[in-house]
Parts: sequence; structure tokens; C-alpha cells
Amino acid sequence: MANTTCVEFCDNLAGLSVSGVERTYDHPPESVNSADLPASFPRLVSASEGGTGGTITVQASGGWATYTVELVVLVEALELGTNSGNWDSALTMVDSVATALRSADISKSSLGWTSTLVNEVIGETSYWAVVATVTGSG
Repeated sequence: MANTTCVEFCDNLAGLSVSGVERTYDHPPESVNSADLPASFPRLVSASEGGTGGTITVQASGGWATYTVELVVLVEALELGTNSGNWDSALTMVDSVATALRSADISKSSLGWTSTLVNEVIGETSYWAVVATVTGSG
């Protein structure tokens, strides 16, 4: 069985079905239309192989590649809505991302992730966003 490539891992994460997400991008967008929110996209954080980065296998030197990719979900523009409403929507999105990742089949190993609420700037607009830092191997 061939190792998962970085392109495959990012594409699979970009295509992840997350409840509530209206639009998915396969790369970080230059701008986002507010009608497309919530919107998600992946961005590469790191890729490694061998050493402590993966399980050593007989089939390939270096072992499985390990990828850490951020799945960014833009929830709402910062200046729109109310803080309490946007807060509630962002927390709900944290749960939706976790639910999608628990059932995702995008690497040979189990996925691990950490989600953070951040202020994400795309173009000239600031957004409430959930950033899930996802790690998988294989």
C-alpha cells in the first residue's frame, strides 16, 4: 500500500464534509464572499518522515510521512453580527469540525487535532474562525 502524499492529505482534508460549512476551498482563498460563510480551506503547516515523525515500516525507508495541516473554517466577518451570536456559532463549528474529523478516513493512522478560535484575516476582512491543526500519518 502506497504512502499518502501531502497533496492527497491536503485534498482529503479540504474535501471533508463539515456540518454547517457552505463553501470549501482546496487552498487558502484571496477573498471570501459573505454569502459563502462558513467557508473552509486547508493550509500546510509541516510534513515529515522517519525519525519520530512516523512508524517505521518494512515497505519504505523512513516510515510513514506525517502531515500537520490546518483546516481553517471562517465562521463570520468580525464586524457582522453580535459577539455573543458569533461566539455561539464559532463554538458550534468547533464541535462540527471535531465530529467530521472523528469519522474522517484521510490517513493510515488515527488523526489528532487541536482546535482554536482566532481572528483570521483574508484580503482586508477579519473573520471569526476555527483553526483545527490536524496531524495524520501514512
